[in-house]
Amino acid sequence: MPYAYAGGLYVHAAKRKGYIEIDRCKRPPILIRGSGEPRDFDLRDGLLTWDTGYGPSVEPNGESAHPSVLGAYQLATARRRTWRLPRLSVAEEPPGLRTIGYSEHAGRTVFWIATRSVNLGKAGNAPVNSAVYSAHF
Repeated sequence: MPYAYAGGLYVHAAKRKGYIEIDRCKRPPILIRGSGEPRDFDLRDGLLTWDTGYGPSVEPNGESAHPSVLGAYQLATARRRTWRLPRLSVAEEPPGLRTIGYSEHAGRTVFWIATRSVNLGKAGNAPVNSAVYSAHF
């Protein structure tokens, strides 16, 4: 998602490239520095997660030169952590390594669901096979 909202907090990509902004009611916003274009915001259980990976519709030459990451920010402590995402060879795509997928979290475990193969269709590309990576925050 391009944004997330929960418990009076609104999270979105900041105007400053690579930054994430957490808007709070009647309090100054929190800015989190990063790299790349943050997306797939997930705000639950006191934890914010995001990634800078890509969906299946991005062309190979449309990816950033920055390594893609999965990020997590604990709201209560302001503790932050990032993990570098794997670049995988995707079947049915032009040759080369890609970082395609999305992130989620459950409790304090973060997940990267990486696309392994794509169905190329007229209505758009759809993931067919995925690999799941997890890490504990």
